[in-house]
Amino acid sequence: MQKYFVLLILVITILILSACGDGIAGESSPAQKDSSGFSQYTEKIINNQPISDSGNVIAPQYYGGIYYDEKGILTVVVLDEAFDDAASRAAITEMQELGIVIRTATFTDQELNAAISALNAISDKTVNAGACSWGLDSIQNRVVVWLDPYTDEQRTLFMDLLFNISVDPAMIAMTPAVTQEMVEQREAAVAHATQSTDERIAHVKTKSVSNTGIFFSLENRTDMDFFYGAPWDMAFYSDGQWRPVQHLPGRGGGIWTSELYSMQSGETRQLEVNWEWRFGELPPGKYMYILDGYFGEYKPNHEVVYATVEFAVL
Repeated sequence: MQKYFVLLILVITILILSACGDGIAGESSPAQKDSSGFSQYTEKIINNQPISDSGNVIAPQYYGGIYYDEKGILTVVVLDEAFDDAASRAAITEMQELGIVIRTATFTDQELNAAISALNAISDKTVNAGACSWGLDSIQNRVVVWLDPYTDEQRTLFMDLLFNISVDPAMIAMTPAVTQEMVEQREAAVAHATQSTDERIAHVKTKSVSNTGIFFSLENRTDMDFFYGAPWDMAFYSDGQWRPVQHLPGRGGGIWTSELYSMQSGETRQLEVNWEWRFGELPPGKYMYILDGYFGEYKPNHEVVYATVEFAVL
């Protein structure tokens, strides 16, 4: 059970952040299962260079992207108009003779990456419209936007954003950033953590509390070092039970770095936590800060230790 409930932060956050990253996205590279010796052509095609001495290339205005399919076969995406252009048609024929698959789509690679650049240029507004992350998907020939929450209202807000920056909504494939399974896992993990407070890492003092943050101290009351990462979570008390605090649109899993921190035996450490970027301003109520970690040397099945701090926002 303890191994499962480390999903609280160390796994659930990663699952969410695989979609909910730092927002700004870039060009994605072709997928990776090259089992047929196509790698010598991939970079040339991406860079609009000929793959033979003929000098033929697919003109950029007809090139839609590149990827490897599930069998590791290199696939090049083109617009229908490429077959009407002599040089592009010749380059396509050369690729097909090498076993490269050609398929047609709607948008050029240039158009899709221009849409990504437009979203990157207003990344704060893009995130505030609910986008956790966005990136190029050459298989779909779309820019995929991971949206949270994935509701009609949020999708409408994001469509309004696209209209304001003149990005064709047809280029965009919106998808849920946070699945119902992730939501249920977080609820279960928070419930477990709030029932598993460990006084070996004790809350000894709260210096200040506001509706956007808390400044407090924890003490390691053991003869072992306590190790923890950057992620943390929050719960609020309602109707006799602790529930996860609802995050802001586009902030489903937080934005975490990968540092590992240690608290030595007997050490008291001050921590200052600001949650406005993730949860906004909290309304009055009873809350709990949750931090998980472990004692001593890391082991795959280590005991998960929860440090928690209960506090009230007035």
